[in-house]
Amino acid sequence: MVKIARNLTLLSLLFVFVFFIGNNVIANERQRYSLIEIVSPNNNLNPDFLKEENNSGYGTTTAKVTVFNAKVSLNTDNDGDEYYPEVSWFIDIDSAEPTNIYVIIHIYDGDVDYWTIKSDIYTLMGSSPDEGVTTSSNYYFGFDKMTTERFVEVYYADGRLACTFGPDDDPDLGGIPIESQDYDIKGNPFATSIPTPTPAQTPTPTPPSIIGHTVDVDGNGISSAKAVLRKDGETIANVLSDENGDFEMENLEYGTYKLYVSKKGYRKKSLIFFLREETGTEEVTIKLKKR
Repeated sequence: MVKIARNLTLLSLLFVFVFFIGNNVIANERQRYSLIEIVSPNNNLNPDFLKEENNSGYGTTTAKVTVFNAKVSLNTDNDGDEYYPEVSWFIDIDSAEPTNIYVIIHIYDGDVDYWTIKSDIYTLMGSSPDEGVTTSSNYYFGFDKMTTERFVEVYYADGRLACTFGPDDDPDLGGIPIESQDYDIKGNPFATSIPTPTPAQTPTPTPPSIIGHTVDVDGNGISSAKAVLRKDGETIANVLSDENGDFEMENLEYGTYKLYVSKKGYRKKSLIFFLREETGTEEVTIKLKKR
C-alpha cells in the first residue's frame, strides 16, 4: 500500500509539472507590450495641480469632449515587407473647457486577440492640437503578418462615456500591418513559401489610386483644399480639391504613403495609406475642423 501511495504521489507531481510547463508554453506563444502616456503642453499631470485646481472647480465640468484625429507611426521593417513590429500613434482629444477625463484603448490583433490599455485621469485643458494621449505597441514573438485595429473610448472622471473614436472615424486606426520581431527578419525561416506564377498566368494589376472627399464638420465639401501625397519623404502628388471638395490621385505604386490635407482657416490633417495589389481604389473622406 505504501508503495502504491508513493507511486500515485509521484504521478500527481509529474502531472502538475507537465500542466505547469504546458501553461507556460501557451502563455508565451505570443509576446507583446503596449504603453499609454498623456501628452499635454500644460502642467496638468501633477497631482498637486489637480488637487489645487479642482478645489476651485477647475476640470470638474463635463464639457463636450471629442477626438479630432489620430496619427499613426510605423517603425522598423527589417525584411521590407511593409509589416512592422513597432507601432505608435497620437490621439488628439479636444474639449470646450477644462475637463477631467481618462482614456481606454482597445486593440484588435487579427481575428482572435483583443486587449485594452487605460490612461490615468488627467485634466484636458481645451482644443490644443498637442494635447491628447500617445501609445506604443511592440510585438516581440509569435505574430505572423496581420492587420490590426484600434478603438478609443474617452470617459469623464466619474466613469461616464464622453465619446468614442475608431477606424470608421479615421482610417489611420484600421488596417495597421504588424508582425513580431521573430518574423521581421530577412530570409525569415517562419515565412510561408509562395510559388511564383508564370508571367502568362499573372494578370496586369490596375495601379492603385486614392479618391478623397474633403468636407467640414457639417459634411459640406471644401473646395481648393490642398492635398499632398508623400512616400519616403518625396512628394508624389500635389492637387487641389474641386468645387465639391473632391480630388483624385491615380497611377500610384504599391507602398506606404502619407497624405496631408490643408486649407487656410482649417486645421491640417494627415492620413496614412498602405497601398497593395488588392487595394485598388482607396476612397476616404477627410473632415477638416476650423481653427
